[in-house]
Amino acid sequence: MNPKTSSNPGGTDAPRLIAIPHQEKLYSACFRTFQDCMSVSSPLVVSVINTIFGTHHDPASQVIFEDGAFQVVAGCCLQILPICILDTKDGVETPVRYCIGFQPYLDAESFIELYSAAFCQGWNARVEEGDIIHLRYPYAAIICLWDPEDMGDMITINATGQNGEACQPFQINIVTLFQRTLEENAEGLLPLLPLEILRYQDRLIPTATA
Repeated sequence: MNPKTSSNPGGTDAPRLIAIPHQEKLYSACFRTFQDCMSVSSPLVVSVINTIFGTHHDPASQVIFEDGAFQVVAGCCLQILPICILDTKDGVETPVRYCIGFQPYLDAESFIELYSAAFCQGWNARVEEGDIIHLRYPYAAIICLWDPEDMGDMITINATGQNGEACQPFQINIVTLFQRTLEENAEGLLPLLPLEILRYQDRLIPTATA
């Protein structure tokens, strides 16, 4: 579309410019597209999981969105996506849980928020053996658009229990969308492609204001 094209072909009204949305609104719109893709296509969800965590789930696996999927954490721009994939091996279905955070910029609070969400999901999947309770923590990752250069590919949360005892370290994968090439994202993170417009926003829309 030509941004200077009249909205009434053949008419005499003055040409109108396309309004460039605020960056936060543009991000929200792109995320809704990503959410829709993840909600309607199980193979796409499995592809994203396999790409982020290096797993090999069958694309035909059943995908279940846990309670609170796509929730926005209060006071934080982090979006939480609890996902359960029913992995079938030897005719037996085994639930494998994942907890993905999604945000434009990475910040320290995101790790704690994601850990808390994963803890709740792990509690829902707990196994009780007598007086011992085992929590099956989900795999966890944060997808962000931009990322500080000194941040690695994984961060470890060292939590403590109510009595100060050390809990099992909790690892969170970090996926920086724009440090991957467009081709890499298209291969495994197809639902995230709508966000690619943000990678080139400053180049394509130099007059846009943040």
